[in-house]
Amino acid sequence: MRKVFYVILGITCLSAFLIFLFWGITSIQRATQTIPSSSKAPTVSSAPHPEEPMAAMSKPQPVPEVEVVFQLDDRTINLGKVPLLKPAGGDQAAAAPAVDVELARRLVEQIPEPAPVAPPVPAKLETDQKGTPRKINRGNPGQVIDREGTVQRLAEVVTRVKPSQPVKITVPRREPAGIETLTSLRTRLGFKECLAEFETVHDKDHIDDVGRNINLRIAAEKVDGIILQPGEEFSFNRIVGPRGRKEGFQPAGVISNGKVVPGLGGGICQVSTTLYRCALLSAMKIVERHNHSIYDGIAYAQRGLDAAVVWGAKDFRFVNTLNTPVLILCQAGRGSVKAAFYAQHRPFDKVELITRNEVKHPFPVQVRKNPRLKNGETRVIQPGVTGYTVEAYRIVTIKGVTREEPLSKDRYQTFPRIEEVSN
Repeated sequence: MRKVFYVILGITCLSAFLIFLFWGITSIQRATQTIPSSSKAPTVSSAPHPEEPMAAMSKPQPVPEVEVVFQLDDRTINLGKVPLLKPAGGDQAAAAPAVDVELARRLVEQIPEPAPVAPPVPAKLETDQKGTPRKINRGNPGQVIDREGTVQRLAEVVTRVKPSQPVKITVPRREPAGIETLTSLRTRLGFKECLAEFETVHDKDHIDDVGRNINLRIAAEKVDGIILQPGEEFSFNRIVGPRGRKEGFQPAGVISNGKVVPGLGGGICQVSTTLYRCALLSAMKIVERHNHSIYDGIAYAQRGLDAAVVWGAKDFRFVNTLNTPVLILCQAGRGSVKAAFYAQHRPFDKVELITRNEVKHPFPVQVRKNPRLKNGETRVIQPGVTGYTVEAYRIVTIKGVTREEPLSKDRYQTFPRIEEVSN
């Protein structure tokens, strides 16, 4: 029995030893797998080296301040240099700087509102005895600073100007709220649709002609605001009236016998010409219209599309053939006239004007002998005037149907050049 006991004890000890040996080998293998091999490359730390550039973590460079200058009429307001630009957000350090809109608004609020030249006068509607609208007097509501428009303009300009240059902003104006203006009255009366608008501008030699600009303003003011009912006729001479000194007209250039000479009311043909273009583009029926005798002196007009007027002789007339009233607006500026026709709706799709078959007629030269002139001397008695013939047409599209209308066949006269020479 004792022998059997010792055999069993030996077997048990041997089993325990084998289990312990197996556990030891397994532990050693697991530990070996967690140790990195010495042949692999060392792991690179994510922290940058102190001597290397920190591009990914660098902050945007500071944006230089800009000088802001506001121009209000003849007044210059310099606010000095301000940090109007700020670095772009995000990780893009090289991105264009952004505009500090809130700072821009605070800067614009510093612009003082100019004192009104005169008390505001609201726009007013004139009617006849039957209550039919006849004219809108635009009044004088004055203007205030368009501050939101100034902020937008400042934000647009500041990003385009070099930091070393001042940001110069012309302060825009707008009509004030709370007073009846031409725009608000026009809209309330239903004249919401602009049928046509056109502007003429004279050449640089005439834009500062004081007398001529006065004539343009007087004529334009008489026309401005007229309301033409359906079927009614517009007469330029009837509305503007005589062009005398007591009416305020001044001497300026008029065309006479192939020359531009001083005459009372000179220049108002630019008003009638501008209205003619608007009437054509608004599909009005033209009743009376005359081209100028010569084309020289009317650089503001296209050949075949001008309208000459002379008090008591030549008129410009048209009829409102539309089924809606038409409001006529007209204003004159420095050598310029702008007209616009408004209605409740547009009864046509499109109107186009074209000219065709233009022919140039060169002037002849007439030479006369004058024994009183020095030998080889030449004197110009009359400069030559080139003549033209041209045809004008109007193309009107209504509900997809297009028709072409002949308007005029004009002849601008030719005048010879007359020279005197010595024997």
